[in-house]
Amino acid sequence: MAILAYAARVDMTHVPYKGAQAAYQDLIGERIDLMLDNTSTARGFAANKQVKALVVTNRDPDATMPGVRRCAPPRGRTSSWKAGSAISPRQERPVRH
Repeated sequence: MAILAYAARVDMTHVPYKGAQAAYQDLIGERIDLMLDNTSTARGFAANKQVKALVVTNRDPDATMPGVRRCAPPRGRTSSWKAGSAISPRQERPVRH
């Protein structure tokens, strides 16, 4: 998350969760604006239109999430970005500060 905030030049507050389920409850309930999660988990919520997938961080397009933008990780920064970004369905896009 820190690398994403730095690259996007935005301030973000990290909210730690013990698991993705609690984070999704807060995301869907609009208590948080954005989260990063594994595409395998995010895919189901996005398919059910509970959240909107913004981007997948794969080097190659993800065939299981058609129409979702791809964003490769920064070179030399990490070798295992496997997260999908999601925001609550009623928001068009995250707010930039």
